[in-house]
Amino acid sequence: MTTEITETMPQESVSQTVVTASAGASAGARILYVDRVGWYYTQILENDKTTPLYTISNKYGTTESGPRMTFTNATTKAVMGTVTIHALSKNMDLVVHDKPICLEASNAITSGRIFSSQAAAGRKFKWTFDSAFVHGLACSDEKDKVIAKFVGHSSLTKGENYFEIDPEVEGELVDEILVGGLAMAERRAQRNRHGFGGTVVSGLRAAGHPFKSSSHA
Repeated sequence: MTTEITETMPQESVSQTVVTASAGASAGARILYVDRVGWYYTQILENDKTTPLYTISNKYGTTESGPRMTFTNATTKAVMGTVTIHALSKNMDLVVHDKPICLEASNAITSGRIFSSQAAAGRKFKWTFDSAFVHGLACSDEKDKVIAKFVGHSSLTKGENYFEIDPEVEGELVDEILVGGLAMAERRAQRNRHGFGGTVVSGLRAAGHPFKSSSHA
């Protein structure tokens, strides 16, 4: 059983959000949109914003065991990935195309996470909260080259959520980025739902910068 969501978030017009996503994007970057209803991410869409790529179910608030988030291929209905968030650990366990991946906290005070990619022969990547965007995340490689960004918005800013992915990133690495990025965003939203450090608006703080304090990562 998954949590039933009934709240609908306000959206900007198509022309506004397309400009928002593409204006700062790298040349040739792939843009994938993420729908959210209330607290929860519900599906990942192609750049046309209508074609579903993956649907997302979320078990937050239920007593049912199993992964917190499950990503299902919208066409084949096969499970692409899962996210398990632990109450007493900063690490998060992902499964992407049946391969386990750990999003590991690099030390006790950072809000970033490091993972070894199964799709890229064990290469290490890291997710960090991106100060260039109020609700943003950046994924970079061993040379600190940013290969993907996730830009999120609360209902206060009325923007859409989207991934910007480097054109050189292909195949299952794209899916690792999608699952890992939303795992990071969901964990931070979970902490904010419990009232840490500000007023909660749709899983993101309305007051102050929601990603500055590493103590709540």
